Amino acid sequence: MTTTNSSFDARKTSMGIMNHAKRLHLLVIVLTCATSPGAFAGPWMTDYEKALIKAKEENKPMLLNFTGSDWCHWCIKLSDEVFSEKKFENFAEEALVCVTLDSPRGLVVKSKNAAQTASMKGRFRVRGVPTIVLLKPDEQEIGRTGYREGGAEPYVEHLKAMISPHMELSTGESEPEPERSRYRTWTSQSGSTVEAELVEHGGGSIKLRKQDGSVFQIKVGLLSQSDREFLGKR
Repeated sequence: MTTTNSSFDARKTSMGIMNHAKRLHLLVIVLTCATSPGAFAGPWMTDYEKALIKAKEENKPMLLNFTGSDWCHWCIKLSDEVFSEKKFENFAEEALVCVTLDSPRGLVVKSKNAAQTASMKGRFRVRGVPTIVLLKPDEQEIGRTGYREGGAEPYVEHLKAMISPHMELSTGESEPEPERSRYRTWTSQSGSTVEAELVEHGGGSIKLRKQDGSVFQIKVGLLSQSDREFLGKR
């Protein structure tokens, strides 16, 4: 059978296009992994043992992210909506030691990481992804969760609520000073009491406002000795 130059050139061109398409497909897979939880910029670590040492040294809880970064729809949503947001990143940098345990399908991963992920999946009985496991620095499990709608802010609060009964979180933020209460306990000479703030004082009587917003007036002479002394200092 004789093959014309034109048909040979056509097949050659077709094969070239197919090979080019395959290279583009591989490039897309690599780029997808680089911008999803597989790259894990910011607070993420990939070596569990090193992360464990860090957690013990800093007395921080660990967050294990079992994910499929280039194929799992909910893993990618969790990364895009929560893990890549500043609200989560800031919280994680201050309060957590985060570990990525990735099982990608379109990217050849280092054998060490693949073996580690498989081992950790078995150890923590992870059957699907995304699975988020929270641990104390002594590796006792706090709890586990997964994808949740709502974005980074409610997710951070969700994590705090899970962790706080088990250990104190370090957020790096100074606690605001408690506001001095405007209310005090007023006592009459008969011994009855009321929690209220002073609204007005004059003419031998005072006006008090209770916490429910109601205002009432009482004569100073009916108050206890300590209350009259309190008024005398104002």
